[in-house]
Amino acid sequence: MLYLSAVLLLPLALYLAATPRFQLWGLVFPLLFAASAILIQRKRRWLAVMLSIPVYLLVAWLMYTVWNQ
Repeated sequence: MLYLSAVLLLPLALYLAATPRFQLWGLVFPLLFAASAILIQRKRRWLAVMLSIPVYLLVAWLMYTVWNQ
């Protein structure tokens, strides 16, 4: 499911990569989900959760930004 989430997050990441604020950092977010999937397979759940948190914070920040426009 995390691999699918990384693929679905790719359009958002490409959009963010085109903005001056995120530039190349936008492309890191799908990689965090892919790395989380690999870490879950290796039984390192706590590290997988830690890698997923920035993605959730990004989505929450974007929702907040759009809501307050």
